[in-house]
Amino acid sequence: MAKLSKRVQALRAKVDRNQAYPVADAL
Repeated sequence: MAKLSKRVQALRAKVDRNQAYPVADAL
């Protein structure tokens, strides 16, 4: 699950910067 963690981290960073919607929270 290391790949997923890295992907989620990237998504979280993107969401944090855009502040559009909590995608990481949903995942």
